[in-house]
Amino acid sequence: MANFFGNKFRALREIGNSITLLPTRAPTQPNNSCTLNQNDRRLREDKFSAPGRERNSTQSLFRCWTGVFNIRRWFTTLKPKEEPEEEPEEEPEEEPEEEPEEEPEEEPEEEPEEEPRDDPAYRLNIVSYNINGKKDLQEVVNRLQRQKSEDDPHVIFLQETCIGKGGTIALSDWNAYYTTYSDNGKGAAILVKKDGKMKFKYFSQEVDENGRYVVLRCSLKGQDFTFVCVYNHKDDTSTLELLSPYLEKVTLGALVIGGDFNTTLRQSDRAKGDKGNLTNYPGSQRNPQHQKIRPLVEQLMDRHDLFDVFAECDAPGGSKHTFSTKNRNREQIVSRLDYFFMPKECQGLFKKCTVLDDVANKDHRPLFLELKTKDGTDEEVTAAMQALELGTAEGPGRDNQKISGVEIVAAIHTLELNKVQRPDGALEYSHLNDETVDQLKRELNEIINTSSLPENFANDKYLILAQILAQRLENWGSTLSRKKRRNSQTSERRQSSQQQTEELETVDSAMEAEWSDLDFCVKKKLADHPSLESCKILGNMLPRNESTGGKILHKGCPLTPILCELLQEYESDPHSSKN
Repeated sequence: MANFFGNKFRALREIGNSITLLPTRAPTQPNNSCTLNQNDRRLREDKFSAPGRERNSTQSLFRCWTGVFNIRRWFTTLKPKEEPEEEPEEEPEEEPEEEPEEEPEEEPEEEPEEEPRDDPAYRLNIVSYNINGKKDLQEVVNRLQRQKSEDDPHVIFLQETCIGKGGTIALSDWNAYYTTYSDNGKGAAILVKKDGKMKFKYFSQEVDENGRYVVLRCSLKGQDFTFVCVYNHKDDTSTLELLSPYLEKVTLGALVIGGDFNTTLRQSDRAKGDKGNLTNYPGSQRNPQHQKIRPLVEQLMDRHDLFDVFAECDAPGGSKHTFSTKNRNREQIVSRLDYFFMPKECQGLFKKCTVLDDVANKDHRPLFLELKTKDGTDEEVTAAMQALELGTAEGPGRDNQKISGVEIVAAIHTLELNKVQRPDGALEYSHLNDETVDQLKRELNEIINTSSLPENFANDKYLILAQILAQRLENWGSTLSRKKRRNSQTSERRQSSQQQTEELETVDSAMEAEWSDLDFCVKKKLADHPSLESCKILGNMLPRNESTGGKILHKGCPLTPILCELLQEYESDPHSSKN
């Protein structure tokens, strides 16, 4: 019995030892199954299954109980420890793919509300009108204002005003800037409406003594402008060339050129036929007058990068012609002779350009231009102009200066092109500005008014004044010299004139002429001109030969070529006589 229990306890001990050797963690087999080790198998074979071993019910029960106990303990021991379940890493929630935002349907841009048609801060109306010498300017203005109320003009360019020396424009509701030339022809004027809403500030004006142009620099409705009103006579080929250097050097703000240019620019600008049934002139039928002036207009446009405003907004169905007359066959002839020109950089300023009706005028019709303006002034420019003290808030109605800034700038430009130099060096006016031009204008007009040269008159100012007078003698007054050259009756006279010219050009230093001869030729050339007195200074400008008393014409002086030409042509004219 003791041996029996000893064997049992030994078996139990071995089982316990074997059990303690079992792993405390779950096996790595995927099915978690466990197998008995060798000791367990030996124990089972040797102790329980040995042959001849007595097997009674008590032993069987004990073995059964022990086996159950051991198996239970064994399985309890072998049961893998439940490891705390590792919380699965939360996979980042897949952000739902952002559906491409549907671009909101582009709502049509709301057009800015149109400013009221009469709002002075945004709208400027300009009219250009050849009035053909009508004397009642108040009636002209009233007719223009009887158009649509929204088209009432704020600025008016007038041509062929025909205001003689001493004449005036007296309009109570308008500031007037105008030429005084002759009662019988030419003339230009710019009228600016007197209205507090206009915010008008006057800076300067340039008025032509020959009745061809008025230049007004001012500020209106917050925008700086250079207004140029032009009357280009049908025989005039010098005005546009004269204006060009000034506009290049001294233009202020937006440039607006308007007036009667006496030429067409396109084939469609000229037509003929019965009223309501007009056909354009064929290209073969050319107008000599238009052919002569058209290149000058095109040159002005190219030089200043200008565009024809009416052509830019020419709408089908509207009237395209500003001038009407009849030919010998009583056919109606219509042309577009009146224009507005602006720099291409100012295209954003204009809104429309149309031809207005005016039954009271038989030849020309008004040309209407509407501009957009800004509310606010260019403080820098305005302050600079006011510092020069060029005029008052409204400005003088008439500039009585006999020499204009346009002539001064053109003279300097010509001298530079011809590379004319002073005896002691080049001209000092390569960089012109408002102050320089205004100072020269005051000094040269003082000389013209007194007809005497100051003792310290600098050589450069002498050359500028001489060039201005030479331009006047060439372009003012009679055209006899041109007619004479065309109508020379004999080749002998032409050869003689050519020979004299060549002799003059080969003179090394100077030639002499009697002042009485020169004075006669000048008066003959400018006989009908109202500003003849402005050339009295010539007698003092030409140096005198003390020994002979004659006037010396220096080679290189701007006056010498034109005075020599006048001497040749008028001295040989049988219809000329010295009284």
